[in-house]
Amino acid sequence: MLKSSISTKVQAFASLMHIVWCLVFITWFQWGLYGAAIALNVTYISMFVLQELYIRVYKKQEFLKFLSPLLRGESLTGWWVFLKMGIPSTAMQCFEWWAFEIIAIFAGWLGKEQLAAQVAVINVITLIYMLPLGMQFAASALVGNEIGKKNVEQAKRYALVCIFFTLAMTSIVCLLFIVFDLQVAQLFSKEPVVVGYVMDTLPILCVYLFFDAIHGVQSGNVRALGRQFTASIVLLTCYYVAGLPIALLLGFKADMGVKGFWLGFLIALIIMDTILGYLVVSANWSPDMSIEASAKKTDDEAYSRVEETTLETTRGPLTPKT
Repeated sequence: MLKSSISTKVQAFASLMHIVWCLVFITWFQWGLYGAAIALNVTYISMFVLQELYIRVYKKQEFLKFLSPLLRGESLTGWWVFLKMGIPSTAMQCFEWWAFEIIAIFAGWLGKEQLAAQVAVINVITLIYMLPLGMQFAASALVGNEIGKKNVEQAKRYALVCIFFTLAMTSIVCLLFIVFDLQVAQLFSKEPVVVGYVMDTLPILCVYLFFDAIHGVQSGNVRALGRQFTASIVLLTCYYVAGLPIALLLGFKADMGVKGFWLGFLIALIIMDTILGYLVVSANWSPDMSIEASAKKTDDEAYSRVEETTLETTRGPLTPKT
């Protein structure tokens, strides 16, 4: 817990400093868009430097047992097991992200006012998604740990608590958006047309955020249960086979604009949440040690080869006793 809080504190400090960097590079130096890019780079680099200094200088003795050379013999083993879990998990994040980028391109075809509204909507989604994203990490760790301990009931309780807590927090935020819709829209633009488009989209956006909260936490549960590959296929199908076509149809043919785009994505998200819920409920919650056993077997084989090579070097070739 202490070690994870270090990263949180560093990021909180860097986020506060980001406001300062924006004032310096954008307002003081008047560098505009270039200043914003520089400020963002300074913030990201400072996060990395501060954490490295804390680990390798300030608390070096405490973290010494966790530090290891960049490349070791063990670094070249167990890659298949890692990639088998890592690639689908990455795909789950990228497929959704790319769908948002694609829809932003089509929003530009609607005109600069609609594109500005789309940018505002994306920023709202990104900000609010931090709530389910944090709970996604918590669900993945807590549920996975309890399954590893063969404590299935506690794992299920963690999965439900993470979902309910995220829904409660997201519901409060959505309620505030509905009450203060004008103020929220005016945070991003003072143009009346753009503000009108944002306010028109906010009700659908609030419903989207509610189901997106479920999706965010369920993604963590899916990872904990080792069903990333199936979930990535579901996400790809829902967004690109259902979501994008419906969104474009509503946005252009039905002349709903940005509002139609997000209504299409909302339909895709509801379908996806339903399927992911089924994947979680129907999953084998009993500990499946096949991945762990496979990794252990790979490592054991590698260690045996290293040991045999060392013995041959120091004592000569190994020959069976007669």
